[in-house]
Amino acid sequence: MIDILPTLLEACGLTTDQDIQGRSLLPLCSSEDAPDLRERVVLSETHQGVVSILEGRYKYIFYPRQNREELYDLEKDPKEKVNGIDLWPEVRDSFRKKREDLVILARNYGKRRSPEEKIVISDKDIERLHALGYLR
Repeated sequence: MIDILPTLLEACGLTTDQDIQGRSLLPLCSSEDAPDLRERVVLSETHQGVVSILEGRYKYIFYPRQNREELYDLEKDPKEKVNGIDLWPEVRDSFRKKREDLVILARNYGKRRSPEEKIVISDKDIERLHALGYLR
């Protein structure tokens, strides 16, 4: 879901000076430009505050209510049977730092733009959105 907006912007030939999350998936359409999506951090959070971070071969999960962590090496343990949270302290500490950074980023995310600030869409952009079927 996070990659939809960057993909649409690139498909329409649009750019923005806004700080948006995600990245365009259009390069996946041509094999020579296809990025390695395993080399990105994926963050997921539930309504209960559970945070999951997937990066490369590792998956980290934090359960704040229980103050419990899980860490899996998905290459060696794709079924997530062995919790390696105490086996790989360097990897664990790296994910803890990422989690802390992401929490700070999430807290500050809504502070970047004032509620009065409006995003202006040009007539050309509106035409492109009509052509793609997003506007009627």
